[in-house]
Amino acid sequence: METERTGEIRVVQGRCETMCPVAEMRLREREGLLHPFEIIASEDQTRRPKADPHKIVKSYSRPAAGRSGPSPADIRHPSVLLKTVKYLFKKIVPQTDVDWVQVYDFVFDRLRAVRQDAVIQGLDGTVAITLFEHIVCFHVYAGYRLCDAAPEVFDPIINHQHLLECLKRLLRLYSCTPGQHNNRHRFESLYLLHNLGSTESLHHGLNLPQSIKKTLTVSKALELNWAYLNGNYVRFFRIALGLQDVLCQCAIHRYFQQVRLHALQVMSVAYSSKNCCYPLHSLEHQLCAERAAIIKLAQLCGILDTSMHCVHNIQFQRDKFTLPTTSVSNCHQTQIDNKLEKLDIGDLLLGQGDEAT
Repeated sequence: METERTGEIRVVQGRCETMCPVAEMRLREREGLLHPFEIIASEDQTRRPKADPHKIVKSYSRPAAGRSGPSPADIRHPSVLLKTVKYLFKKIVPQTDVDWVQVYDFVFDRLRAVRQDAVIQGLDGTVAITLFEHIVCFHVYAGYRLCDAAPEVFDPIINHQHLLECLKRLLRLYSCTPGQHNNRHRFESLYLLHNLGSTESLHHGLNLPQSIKKTLTVSKALELNWAYLNGNYVRFFRIALGLQDVLCQCAIHRYFQQVRLHALQVMSVAYSSKNCCYPLHSLEHQLCAERAAIIKLAQLCGILDTSMHCVHNIQFQRDKFTLPTTSVSNCHQTQIDNKLEKLDIGDLLLGQGDEAT
């Protein structure tokens, strides 16, 4: 049975056993649409690249109006979808010999195609949960890794939208799939941390079953929400950088500069003085940032002269502080980088590393 009808929805049963359907491989090979990650290495640069059947991965294509539904032969079996994700995370994501933006673009597109095949098949249950857990991890990690990338090569808003879409689908799967879900507390935490201050996510978190809400990861995520909403920047950074799960730290990292800006604004009022100065080393500790980053942020806010680079104190004055007119890009966090350097990123994204507990 290749297709089924559930109500008005036509569900296709995938029977493709390779990461890329043969028809697509031949088409992309013929049209020169192969990605460098997918070709057979050759010294002859004059010949059209040939697809490597073990490396080529189905690409995402938008559904076209009026086009007939996909053939079961072009939809990958659920087990192949899991195999594809594992291949992407173990063989492509760890690559260091190319710009990681190129890695991100490739993996982003191929994971989107995985999601498309899963939706077409109406995939649910534990297989769907595993797939979406892996995909969520990738988007969280990518959002941190490329946090300082130029906006023309990486759009954090698009990454956030896809992450949120996958997270919400995953949380729905947890709710409607019977049984014990060992990783649920982790992904409930990621949802709370990636949407700090959101009434929707906070309401969801507060109404979780007690067995989940009382876990360490979820309780810490809720504490961070309250610290963020109350403007308690000291408590915020103390909890955030004390989180055990590095992916949870990657998720909340997107708020670090925002919280630092708020802290400088509060301090510009609380410590406003023409005679007293605030030591930078104290700010470094309280805002968990290096001195150069704090100086740059203070200059953007108008509380330090832009010509000053070697300073040890800040003189706060309420009338000098102004919020930056342009968005302030995030910068990498040394503590998070040090954790990630010790891990196999492929294993981390697949939930197989030490940090995946």
